[in-house]
Amino acid sequence: MKRKNIFLAMILFTIALISMVLIRYKNDSQGEMAEKSYDEFYYVLTDDSDVIFEEKKLKSAAVYYNLITDSSITENDLKNSFKNKDELYEDYIEKYNEYAVEAVRDALDLIARREFDCFFYSALSEKQQTAIENILYANQDLVDSYYGDKKVNIYDLSYAQQLEFYNLYCNPDYVIDDAKMDVAEVNWMLMDYPEIQSEWADISDEIIVGQFSGREVDSSIKFDEEELEYKAFNYNLDSESDVTVKDLEDACISRNDLCDDFLCVNLKNTKKIESTFFNLVFWEDNNKIWRDLDEKEKRDIEKIYLRAQEIVADYYFDRRVDFCQLSGEKQHEVYKACLDSEYQIDESIMGPRNYYSEKPKFVRRGTITYINGNNIVVENQHNEGIKEYEGKYYDLSGLK
Repeated sequence: MKRKNIFLAMILFTIALISMVLIRYKNDSQGEMAEKSYDEFYYVLTDDSDVIFEEKKLKSAAVYYNLITDSSITENDLKNSFKNKDELYEDYIEKYNEYAVEAVRDALDLIARREFDCFFYSALSEKQQTAIENILYANQDLVDSYYGDKKVNIYDLSYAQQLEFYNLYCNPDYVIDDAKMDVAEVNWMLMDYPEIQSEWADISDEIIVGQFSGREVDSSIKFDEEELEYKAFNYNLDSESDVTVKDLEDACISRNDLCDDFLCVNLKNTKKIESTFFNLVFWEDNNKIWRDLDEKEKRDIEKIYLRAQEIVADYYFDRRVDFCQLSGEKQHEVYKACLDSEYQIDESIMGPRNYYSEKPKFVRRGTITYINGNNIVVENQHNEGIKEYEGKYYDLSGLK
C-alpha cells in the first residue's frame, strides 16, 4: 500500500512538473509573440538585433502620444522604451492606434504646407518639424477650449475644421465659422496597405533605367524630364517625400537607397496626374501647357493639386479618394473651391457626399481574417509567403 502511495505521488508530481513546464513554455511563447507583434506599433523595419525604425512614422507616433496624454516625449524616448520595455512602452502599446497616428501625420502635413514651402512635414528640418508640432499642440488647446470636451481630437476633424483652428492660431481675432464645426462620426480614413512592386534585384539595367523614364545614349543616360516630373510627384504622394527630378536622376545613376525606394513604389497614378496637371494649367492660364511653366509655376500647380486633394477628402468623408481619379468635370468643380473658400460645391456634379464612405471598404491586396472591436488582422501574400498585418481602424462599417 505504501509503495502504491509513493508511486501515485510520483505520478502526480511528474504531471504537476510537466504542467508547470508547459505553462511556462506557453507563457514564454505568448510573450515572444506579443513582443514581436508590437514591433509594428513601433514601426520596426528589421528583425535582427540591429533595430531600425521607420523614422517618419515613429516621430508622428510620438506626437500622437503627446496629444492624447499631455506628455512631451520624443521619438528617441520611444526608441529607448522599445529597447528597455519600460512603463512608457506598456502605456504606448495600450494607447497605440494606427489610424490615429496616420491622421496625426495628415494634420502635421496640413500645417506644414501653410508654414513652409513643402509638401509633407516629414521632409522638413528638425527645427521646422518642431515648430509644426508646437502649432499642432496649440491648435489642440484651441479645440479643447472651443468644444469643451477633451475627447475631441484635432486630427479627427475634417481638414476644413482643422484650418479654422489654424486660422485662429495665426490671428487671435479670427472668428471661427460655427456652421462648419459640427463633429460627425464619419470614416475619415481606413489604412490602405501599399502596393509594392516585385523585387528588382535581377532586373536588367535597361529596365531599371526605363522606370526612371531614361534611355542610354552614347554611354550616358538621357531622361525624359517631363515624364519624370509626373513620376516624381506620384512618388512624393505615395512616400510622403519631396524629391526632385534631379534627385531621381542622381538616384538612377548611383543606384542609391532612393533608387530602391522609387522602384518599389507603384506609380499607378502617373498618367492620371499628367492629365490632371494639364487641366490645372489650362484653368490657370489657357495659353500655357505644363512644359511652358518655370519651376515656381510648376510648384504652384502641385500645391493647387494638394489643396484640391484636401477638399476632395473632406467632401467625400474619405481620405483615400484621389483627386486625379475624378472626372475632368469634377476636378473643375474642386478647382473652383480651391480659388474660393466660400464656394458651394455642386452636388449634382460631384455626386452625393457619402458616395464613397457608404460603399464597402476593402483593404488593398489583403484578406481580413480577424475582427475584434476596432482591431483587424489582414493576411497579405508576399513573395516570401503569407504575412499578417494588424491594425486599428476608426470605422469598420461596411468593411469586408
